[in-house]
Amino acid sequence: IIAGSVGVTWQWRRAEAQAEANRVQLYAADMSVVHRAIEDGNLTLARRILENHIPGPGQADLRGWEWRYFWGQTRQTPLFTINVKGNQLAASPDGKMLAVGGTDQQVRVVDIALRQVVRTLPAAYAEIGGLAFSPDGRFLAIASRDSYLQGADGSVAVVDLRDGRTIRQFPSDQPRVRFASAKPVLAFAKWNTNSNTVFFWDASAPERDPVRIEGAGPVFAFSPDGQSLAAGLVNRTLSIWDLATRQPRHSVEYSERR
Repeated sequence: IIAGSVGVTWQWRRAEAQAEANRVQLYAADMSVVHRAIEDGNLTLARRILENHIPGPGQADLRGWEWRYFWGQTRQTPLFTINVKGNQLAASPDGKMLAVGGTDQQVRVVDIALRQVVRTLPAAYAEIGGLAFSPDGRFLAIASRDSYLQGADGSVAVVDLRDGRTIRQFPSDQPRVRFASAKPVLAFAKWNTNSNTVFFWDASAPERDPVRIEGAGPVFAFSPDGQSLAAGLVNRTLSIWDLATRQPRHSVEYSERR
C-alpha cells in the first residue's frame, strides 16, 4: 500500500512538473506572438494573449520584464477626448491637426498639442462627406451635401485655416476630396448617369477656375508626385490622366473580385 501511494505521488508530481514545463514553453512562444502582433498593430490580440498568462490561484508567476513591457505597449488609453458626434476625420500631413466633421453641420479643427478645438467651421450642407488638408496644412477642403441621395445638391468649400475664411466654393455632388501630396492641388468630382467630371484646382492661385477632366471619376487618387490622376469609372475601367495635358495616358479594365 505504501509503495503504491509513493508511486501515485511520484506520478502526480511528475505530471505537475511536465505541466509547468509546458507552461514555460507556451509562455516563451506566446511572447514571440505578442511581439509580432504589436508590430502589426493588432493590440487586441496581443492583450488577449498576455491576459492568458496572468497566473491563477496556486500557479507560479512566469511573467518577466517582457510581459510587463508588452502589457504597457497594449494600453489604449486616449491622450484626450473631444466629444463630437461625427463620421468624418482627417489629419494634417504634419500630424499636428485633426479635422472632425460633425452631424451638426460643423467642422471642428483640433490642435493635438493643445488638446483642444481651435476653430469651428460651418459646412454649406448638412451631410459632411469628406475632408482633406493641403500638404502644408494651410487649407482644409470640406465636401458636404444636403443628403446622401443620388443627385443631391452639394459643394466643396476650401477654407484658409489661418483666419477661417472660405476662399473658394465649388458645386459638387460627390463626397470625395483629395489634395495632392506634393503640391496644393485639390481634386473633386461631379458625377451622374449621363456624365462624369473630375476637377482639379490649384490653391496657390485661388483666383483661377478649376480645370475639368471630362470622363474621369468618380473615384480618383493623385500620384505621389502630383503629376497624374488615377480615376476609376463605374464601367470597371481605371484611367491614368496627365494633369498637364488633361489627356488620358492609358486605361486598364479590371474585374471585381467577390
